[in-house]
Amino acid sequence: MLNITAFSIIIISLSIIIFIIYKKIPLLKHLDVEEFNKEKNKKNSLLEERLKRNFNKIKDKMRLKNLRGINFTASRFNNHIKKLYSTVKKYKQDLILKSKVPEIKKDKLNQAQDLFRQGHLKEAEDVLIEIIKDDPKSLDGYRLLAEVYFESKIFVHAEATFEHIVKLAERLKQLRACDYLELASSKLKLDKLGEALQSAQKALKLEPLNPKILHFMLTTCIMCKQKDLAWRYYRKLKEINGEGEGLDELLEELKKIS
Repeated sequence: MLNITAFSIIIISLSIIIFIIYKKIPLLKHLDVEEFNKEKNKKNSLLEERLKRNFNKIKDKMRLKNLRGINFTASRFNNHIKKLYSTVKKYKQDLILKSKVPEIKKDKLNQAQDLFRQGHLKEAEDVLIEIIKDDPKSLDGYRLLAEVYFESKIFVHAEATFEHIVKLAERLKQLRACDYLELASSKLKLDKLGEALQSAQKALKLEPLNPKILHFMLTTCIMCKQKDLAWRYYRKLKEINGEGEGLDELLEELKKIS
């Protein structure tokens, strides 16, 4: 009987305890969920705060990068503008200088011609060399320089200068018969009779009826004792210029050729 009573008491106690626990479960569940939500919200807030900080850092970096890019682009743009301005300025200066070059060159050439006429050959040579240095294609400068050398009796320099004139004039399509004739004259002074005759023949091809060239050809042929060729040039010269000065003397010289 005692055992049954004790067992009943235990059962009742357990029931009471279970009942109490059962009543407390919703509260515990509520507390657990609430704590969990609080913890979750706390973690979310921390995560959100961290994301905001990271995002702000990224924005700052991008802003700085963009700012640097803008500054770099602006700097490059300014450099391009400066270069463009410098190029335009230089081009303008070159145009002004080029517009003045013909006048300057003409003044120097006139100065050299005046010196040449006055017999100041060395001074004329210096001015002409300066002209040629500034303009290597100055045919007028070269032609006058060759005359200076010829007049100075520096026939080697004269010959070399006339040869250059012929090549330059041919390249510039400004070749004249007198260029070949003057070259022939310088070669004649150096006793290069054959070469002088060849140069004169080239001059004659350009101007077949030029009495000055025919006269030179006749004189050179007499000096070379080329009788048949000399007679041919004599007849042609007499035909176009029968009253030419010195023609009778040349005829007498021609008759002496055996």
